[in-house]
Amino acid sequence: MGKQKQKEKSSNGRLIAGIVLIVVAVVVLVVVGVVYYYQNQEEETTATTEDANQAAYIDLLDRYYTSMLEGDGESLAHCMAPDAYWDYYMETYSKTEEEVIATYDDACVNTITVWEESYGEGISLEYEIIGTSTPDEDGINEWNTNIEIDALAIQDAITLQVELTVTGSVSGNVLIYYPTLAKMDGEWYILEENSETLTVAE
Repeated sequence: MGKQKQKEKSSNGRLIAGIVLIVVAVVVLVVVGVVYYYQNQEEETTATTEDANQAAYIDLLDRYYTSMLEGDGESLAHCMAPDAYWDYYMETYSKTEEEVIATYDDACVNTITVWEESYGEGISLEYEIIGTSTPDEDGINEWNTNIEIDALAIQDAITLQVELTVTGSVSGNVLIYYPTLAKMDGEWYILEENSETLTVAE
């Protein structure tokens, strides 16, 4: 009788141990599943944000180069900064809207004229984003410190490497531009642009 009770206790002990192991295994699987789910959610969110930003960069560059080709200084100015900046600029430097637009009209004409002198008439542009980098944080911080307007605070920034093919009736050229884009009040703008000339593509 005593041996039977010992067998029952031993059997019960193994049963309880087995149940505990099963519960532990289930808990581990649940924890792993939750971690995996949130990792996937984070990766999907990051990918979605990157896709949205990439689309925004392309849209901005499309508008920028179209404005330049059409000599539309007003549209070009809207690619460079939000309305809140131009209000600030005109008030600070005693400029009128007409003067700002005229400045960018002239910039468009001057750029196209230089290209036409080099490559011929009928300028066309094609571009490709071939790289990205992180811009200088000191410059971004300085901007945010100097301009105390919430709508002009830079929320995000990126420097693109853009391959621009300029083609005219005589020849063409490949230019590499490094525009720094800034996100202000939820929209992207071209904060500044640098360039260097590569080999001529006849």
